[in-house]
Amino acid sequence: MPKNLLYSKPYSTAPKPDEIEVTVIGPGFGEAILIHAGDGKWCLVDSCAKSTKSEPESLQYLNAMGINLDHVFAVFVTHWDDDHCKGLAKVVKACTSANLVMSTAFTKRDFISFTQAYASPMSQNVRAGVKEINEVLKELADTKRPVYSAYPGRRLFTASDVGLSPGQRMEIWSLSPSDEEYQNFIAWVATQMPQADTTRRVAMKRLRNDLSVVLHISLGEDVILLGGDLEEEGKATTGWSAVLNLRGGPTALADVFKVPHHGSITGHHDDVAAQLLSSDPLALVAPFKNGKVSLPTKADVTRISGYAANSHSTANLSNHASPRRDAVVDKTIREVTKRFSTIKPDVGMVRLRKVRGSGSAWNVEHFGSASPLSDIHQ
Repeated sequence: MPKNLLYSKPYSTAPKPDEIEVTVIGPGFGEAILIHAGDGKWCLVDSCAKSTKSEPESLQYLNAMGINLDHVFAVFVTHWDDDHCKGLAKVVKACTSANLVMSTAFTKRDFISFTQAYASPMSQNVRAGVKEINEVLKELADTKRPVYSAYPGRRLFTASDVGLSPGQRMEIWSLSPSDEEYQNFIAWVATQMPQADTTRRVAMKRLRNDLSVVLHISLGEDVILLGGDLEEEGKATTGWSAVLNLRGGPTALADVFKVPHHGSITGHHDDVAAQLLSSDPLALVAPFKNGKVSLPTKADVTRISGYAANSHSTANLSNHASPRRDAVVDKTIREVTKRFSTIKPDVGMVRLRKVRGSGSAWNVEHFGSASPLSDIHQ
């Protein structure tokens, strides 16, 4: 067995053609998602890497399994925050056959000018998201690759679009950002452009994730809802309220939910569980820890566990190994999970696999410091 368990057999064994997979990578700062739709076809959502010089975690994972990157049919950019964008340009350049999906705002002249103005500031504290998006836009211009715009109620891909075998069903829809979110972001960009004869500042962080893309992915009877970092502010035309008010989109309830905004209360809406999720969903959380900010909080864990008893975290914020789980939690996991295993490579990761159309429970695997969500503050 190699010294680095990241490349041990359980990690590096590719899914079979008839298996579907949902993998969330999140070592504590950063988030990336991989979906195997079956038949060797993959899509990637966002990117994370240990440093700007290291290989993105998604590419490391695919390469470890020997996956031909030409089989990646789409790369989704949910938004431009640093923790979702590090290594994104490398992912886009490596996956040359992939369609790019992002908010229309990223291709607008005002935003392109913004990224160019702040891509190489005098300060070294440039936001990684600005540089990554700027490099992605350059790659798209150089290669003339098309961009799919994500907006509410758009069906982006079907099984026939990506070459799944006959009889297989797949639909991928974008549910956000709303028109008002888009307009808010464009207006904010205009206020951030450096003025003539003024000192250029470091690109400022947008306080809200206006452009976060929510994805609804159905693979036959299995449905995945990826919440991105979409937030809620109590307005019918923005955030999760806008998604819940959407008409004409997909109607199937999700049995797997990637919880938005690292489990924070800012990404919560009470009606998401009632209207968009199945009665017993499996929830996935990628925690965020940076300085004094640590998400999810204990209160967040309690709230998420209230609507999804079978919840998993890609990293354990308690920083100690294998904490003892409550007996009720153990019983729930055994009842709703077909198989559960844990190994410890270098990166926090939760992987779900199951045979397509089998109706069976998801196989759940923990890698690195991943754990049941209930353990992370033990």
